[in-house]
Order: sequence, then structure tokens, then C-alpha cells
Amino acid sequence: MSTKQMFDSEKVAEAMVKLGNADKKINDAFLSLKTKMYAIEKNWKGPAGNEAVRAICAMSKYNDRRSMVLANYVCMLDQKVQFGYYDAEDHNKGLAANFL
Repeated sequence: MSTKQMFDSEKVAEAMVKLGNADKKINDAFLSLKTKMYAIEKNWKGPAGNEAVRAICAMSKYNDRRSMVLANYVCMLDQKVQFGYYDAEDHNKGLAANFL
């Protein structure tokens, strides 16, 4: 029993673009939140305001890590999956040419 494996490089490329766009939207949302928080911070004095600023800054650190992980994943898809697929295809075409 054999299993047919299919690879659609266009779908991988589409996924890379979607992941990159989603990452940008999330980063933009965090930047907007931080900008608004710093504007509010000027007028919001006291323990509650300090805690809110601290919480936003802490979340922002996690967002930076999340963004880096996602960027690394997109890079891996590009370098290993996409490149590896085309490299294997070229190699297989060369092998097949030997039988012609």
C-alpha cells in the first residue's frame, strides 16, 4: 500500500504571507496600546495607574518574543520547506534525465 504525498508550494507561500500579515497586525495593536498607555500615564497617577503601565510593559515583552518565534517559523518555512522542495525537485529531475 503506497501513500501519495502532495506538496503545494503556493499554499506554503500563501501561509507565509498570512502569518507575516497577522504578526504585523498584532505588533501594530501592541504599539497602539503602548502609545495610548503612555498618553494616559501622564494623567493617571497612583498605584492603579502604575500597575496598568507595568502590566502593559510586561505583555509587550511577551509580544516581542511571540513575534520573534513567528518570524523564525516563517523563515524556516521559506528556507527549509520551500527551498528544500525546489532543491529536491531539481535533484530528481537530474536523476530522471539519466534514464532518458
